[in-house]
Amino acid sequence: MVSYDINPYIKNWIISFLCDRRQRVVVDGVVTTFLNVNRGVPRGTVLGPLLFSIMVNDIKPVSPQTPLIKYADDITASVHVTTGPNLKDLSHYEVENIKRWADKNLMTLNMKKTFEMVVKGKTTMPLPEPVDGITRKSELKLLAVTVNEDPCNWDVQFENMLSKATSRLYILRVCKYYGFSLQELTLLFDSLIRHRVK
Repeated sequence: MVSYDINPYIKNWIISFLCDRRQRVVVDGVVTTFLNVNRGVPRGTVLGPLLFSIMVNDIKPVSPQTPLIKYADDITASVHVTTGPNLKDLSHYEVENIKRWADKNLMTLNMKKTFEMVVKGKTTMPLPEPVDGITRKSELKLLAVTVNEDPCNWDVQFENMLSKATSRLYILRVCKYYGFSLQELTLLFDSLIRHRVK
């Protein structure tokens, strides 16, 4: 953040916001003692997502052909892989690059939530070697959309959407049974179902 051209008063205000923070947890009326928070962005704050975006803004891919998609606390690297006897797989380098960046910025990658997927379609080309320490999956959820290693297969995504819509339609039926007006049911439909299937 220091390298950005930000008004010094705002910069000092943000530094004050981040420094000497303490937090505690309250569950069912039981209160823990305050603990110092010495890293990370405070969760549940308006500034949190903006500060995280500023924090990860300087991460760059090894190859300019590798787009890095950053959203909230997720980073997705889309690496074009060509296999063959004299061709290098860039995915290993991109993973090492992200690990180095995280270490340098005192951040920890959650390897339990780090996956790779080879989008291959119907090709018979041999698959690249898996990246060490990363689980390879045949489908992943990216921004609430389930993508598959076969780019033409959207069955799982459609099944997920239908399942959610069906459970929400049940809520509408129950509300109709209890006498909700058409206006109230329409409002519920718009908020629970329509935005999910558009």
